[in-house]
Amino acid sequence: MPLTELQIKGLKPQEIRYAVSDGRGLALEVMPTGAASWRYRYQFKGKTEKISLGKYPLVSLKAARSKRDELAKAVHDGISPAKQKQLEKFALANSTSVADFSERYFREVIERDRKDTKQLRRYLEKEIYPAFGTWALRDVTAQDVQRLVFKKRDNGFESAAAQLRNLLKRIFDYAIVCGVVTVNPTHATLPLADKGSRTSTAPGRIQVPFPLDRAIWFCATDRANRRKPYRPRCSRFNSGAKAVKLSLRTLRCCICRV
Repeated sequence: MPLTELQIKGLKPQEIRYAVSDGRGLALEVMPTGAASWRYRYQFKGKTEKISLGKYPLVSLKAARSKRDELAKAVHDGISPAKQKQLEKFALANSTSVADFSERYFREVIERDRKDTKQLRRYLEKEIYPAFGTWALRDVTAQDVQRLVFKKRDNGFESAAAQLRNLLKRIFDYAIVCGVVTVNPTHATLPLADKGSRTSTAPGRIQVPFPLDRAIWFCATDRANRRKPYRPRCSRFNSGAKAVKLSLRTLRCCICRV
């Protein structure tokens, strides 16, 4: 039985995802969070395929039905809507350059979240764009990112190099969300410590994050150095301080017995 706007507005979220059919392969899936999305299922060469038509109410019932009819005609003509959508994404990834998508990220994310964008704009125009701004976004590799970041670090700007890597990481994360790429090359690069953060250390010393990882480090080295392990104060932790302290004691016992 076809759906009505009144029925759709009366749908309530449940513990698991469920779908309500509108007929002819069109259904509205309701998530436990309350979000609802249109799905179109169809048979193509003996196999069941499905494609998303957008979220409700951004895509109305009338618009979803119209889109379903267009896709049903495509299936009748021997075209797979799901495969066609994948090809469009692939073409978008090939045609989208680093500079084009970075400008999109700058408009849609940075300018909305930050008042002062001068530093990030400088990284884009002075560092990223000259290096691979004209490249397709999907062609940038981890070696390319690391080469750019290490060049900045080797020139004596370690903090700026860490910020540059973080900016590239956020750009590629956003590209994954937008469906432009599927891999973030910065995840395979070595992270750098920003000297303005609490995790930085003096040259020549082992960098240990503070405070939890530092406590674990001292517990692990206590037996060899015969020193009292570092025990962070409860005030340095949140409301789960007691649980953290108990976990550290258990972890210390396990490490020292190895």
